[in-house]
Amino acid sequence: MRLRKLIALFAVLAMVAAACGGDDAGDDTTTTTAAAATTTTTAAPATTTTVEPMATVGSPENPVRVLFVPSVNTDVIVSGGDIMAEALNAATGLTFEVSVPTSYASTIEEMCSSPENSMGFIPGLGYILASNLCDVDVAFKAVRFGWPVYWAQVIVPRDSDVTSVADLDGLKWGYPDAGSTSGFMVPSLLWQENNVTPSEEVSAGGHTGTVRAVYNGEVDFGTTFFSPPLLPSGERWAPGDFPDVPDDLIPTCEVQRDGDHLRCGEDADGDGLK
Repeated sequence: MRLRKLIALFAVLAMVAAACGGDDAGDDTTTTTAAAATTTTTAAPATTTTVEPMATVGSPENPVRVLFVPSVNTDVIVSGGDIMAEALNAATGLTFEVSVPTSYASTIEEMCSSPENSMGFIPGLGYILASNLCDVDVAFKAVRFGWPVYWAQVIVPRDSDVTSVADLDGLKWGYPDAGSTSGFMVPSLLWQENNVTPSEEVSAGGHTGTVRAVYNGEVDFGTTFFSPPLLPSGERWAPGDFPDVPDDLIPTCEVQRDGDHLRCGEDADGDGLK
């Protein structure tokens, strides 16, 4: 927001009156003429304001800011974002700078405070908020594993007695962030529809933080995004299919050394970390 200062200049005019009077001692008349008032006007010194020109957007001095919400571990986002920034630089010749603000709301605030040089990767709820706040618009839509959408999921420990949404009533809920579409907004609507009232709500600081909180027993259940698994047979997962790894395959599952994939059964190459 630019502030414009208004300076009012006030001119003060002084009026001087001279009176003429007669002398009782004689007819001689003495006329006194007042000297003409002299007014000297001194011009105010000229003020010159120099404004440094803004560096071109996309230059090293003013890079395009690529903002991500802290949906998962920040280091993971930044490392992947840097790879993308390098690819964009090679394709466009522009300079990009990746950053992850501390919350979903902070990401939106930073986009709105610097619209000329910012782009962001935000969820549906974040887009609605940003659009209402500062007219943020959609330019592209992500496609993940062939899907242009993603889902919300509820996760519980494998030994939990929870088998339905109704069973969540009165339990401790962990979620990524109040600005998360899949982790907070959609589940909140689901609770209303099913008369579920959690005993406590815990913001776990991201989707991975939510999974960790459930795994460590810090919450009874959690809500995160869900993307379909890549099936070993190559067939396409469909809504309604079993969304989790079958129990009999759990002992065979390995996190691959690249840290990006969990492989189970015959698809595991034996070189992973169990």
